[in-house]
Amino acid sequence: ANTNPGARTACINGSMKFLSVVDERMKCIQEALKKKDNKMFAHYAHQLKSSFRTFGARKLSEIFERLEDGVESLDPENRQRLLADASARVSTYKNELAEFTKQL
Repeated sequence: ANTNPGARTACINGSMKFLSVVDERMKCIQEALKKKDNKMFAHYAHQLKSSFRTFGARKLSEIFERLEDGVESLDPENRQRLLADASARVSTYKNELAEFTKQL
């Protein structure tokens, strides 16, 4: 039984805000990749790395850290592959987080 409905609401609202920010940043990093804008790509990779680290998604944080650190050294094919892997994991994470918040 949930004895603190305010905490439940805050958790759900925080999760939904997090997911909307992630969606926006994923669009931005994809756009930066398409435009070959390494500076913006690194910027959004850094933001996503930090966001996922804050929410405890270690593997996603590590992938975005590799993308951020390798912005100059990764060839476009490897960068696209890592970003595709991250996108798939983000979808899974979002579904898991949505299921978790339903149980609160």
